[in-house]
Amino acid sequence: MNKIQYYRVERGLSKRALAMKAGVSDNVIRRLEKGEAYGNVTLASFNKIAKALNVELFDLIEPELLK
Repeated sequence: MNKIQYYRVERGLSKRALAMKAGVSDNVIRRLEKGEAYGNVTLASFNKIAKALNVELFDLIEPELLK
């Protein structure tokens, strides 16, 4: 489970509900949770997702992606 999925589940949100709340497509959420879309998602989208989850942007960053 990655951080986006962790926070989403913790808050009781479906992928679609998070996508709607963040103003991104549910496909973006689905792909991020699978680890497929990190290189294709803008910082603005990550920021929208962080706000929708009520966390800091850096809380969503997976440490292994920084290597």
